[in-house]
Amino acid sequence: MDLHTLPCVFAQTYLELVSELGWSRRDVLRQAGLTARQVNAASGMGLEAYRRLLLAVRDAALRAGSGTAVGIEMGWRLPPTAFGPLGMALLSSATLGDALALTEKYWPLYGMGLTFLVRQERDLCVLEFAALPFVPPDVRDIVLESVMASIYRSTVALAGVNALRGQVWFDFPEPPHAAGARRRLGDVRYGMPATQWRVSSAGLDQPLPMANAVSLRQAIAQCELELTQRLHTRAGLVSEVSRLLALGVNRPGFCGGQLL
Repeated sequence: MDLHTLPCVFAQTYLELVSELGWSRRDVLRQAGLTARQVNAASGMGLEAYRRLLLAVRDAALRAGSGTAVGIEMGWRLPPTAFGPLGMALLSSATLGDALALTEKYWPLYGMGLTFLVRQERDLCVLEFAALPFVPPDVRDIVLESVMASIYRSTVALAGVNALRGQVWFDFPEPPHAAGARRRLGDVRYGMPATQWRVSSAGLDQPLPMANAVSLRQAIAQCELELTQRLHTRAGLVSEVSRLLALGVNRPGFCGGQLL
């Protein structure tokens, strides 16, 4: 899986959402120019193909006139169990604060296209998300909605609905489906300076009911292995780009790192 490839669980979950809402999976795939084999590929899906899928699902919602918050509903279907060894590590953590720290550390395994930062502001815990420049602008809002809903749902699954009440901020204008977002996430505010979930820090030390030190160690070991593999991939890519640039400095037909 390369640096701009997303795990297949994301694309598959979008198609599950399509089926749950009674829309045609075949029509969505046709509009996106994709096949079921591409969606289910173990190697994941590239960003451009993923973009086409998101837009096709969004357009299906618009045609249905359902007012469905596509990004929110997608993220709601991604609790910790959707995230392999990271999900197991979260479920096995001793406290909610520990689970958030692990999410931040191993975010690169599943959070491609977004950054995730946990910080303290006085008595608040602030979870902040930002889209990286290569995320296509026409799906940026959907991606931010989905990751916010997934983190919210995961926290509820870990610690209960009352564990971390607070405000959800989005840095884009209020969409037509805002009522659906508020139904899932509570106090949602749009047009804010950043995309954040701002909650009281008081619940971070709350013990989690499924804490297990043995399974936590095993899950962290697997996360470390996958993270190391990803870092090796990144190092190899940087090395190859450097090699090509070095070869192309005085080479006809090579300009700015691109073959002409």
